[in-house]
Amino acid sequence: MSLMKNNAKHHNYFFPPTPHAPTWNIIRYVFLCCIIGFFLFSCAKTPVISFCEGVDKNGKGIQCGKKFSTGDLTALINAPGRFETESLKIVISKKTNYKNEKVEELTHSVSSEASNAAVPLSFYIEGEYLVEIHGKEGRLLGSEWIHVIDTY
Repeated sequence: MSLMKNNAKHHNYFFPPTPHAPTWNIIRYVFLCCIIGFFLFSCAKTPVISFCEGVDKNGKGIQCGKKFSTGDLTALINAPGRFETESLKIVISKKTNYKNEKVEELTHSVSSEASNAAVPLSFYIEGEYLVEIHGKEGRLLGSEWIHVIDTY
């Protein structure tokens, strides 16, 4: 056994030399950060509300985004679960200098078993708007900002 230890010591058969400890720690740290970042971004929630210029026959949004010119558009609502109510309350508020000013409150009929809906909206005044969707018992399902610009 002692011959084996001496032989291994001189020829590095069993214990190869290790890289410098600080370099190895940095590599481990960067690798760990990459793994954590991957899981954080891959598990990101999809937004409950998407704004689109229209909807195709399969229910997918056409030209979706967060910045639109004045006019009509469609809000696609994709709740994480069933709505469990027969109507959704949509509250639209305009961003002002000091607070969000409530502009409009709509009610949209839906099936209680459904989890997605398309709601037609109209924005004819330029500005930034907060759209909130409330479901069963006034519970907030989601909210999203939209920026409306006047291009005419």
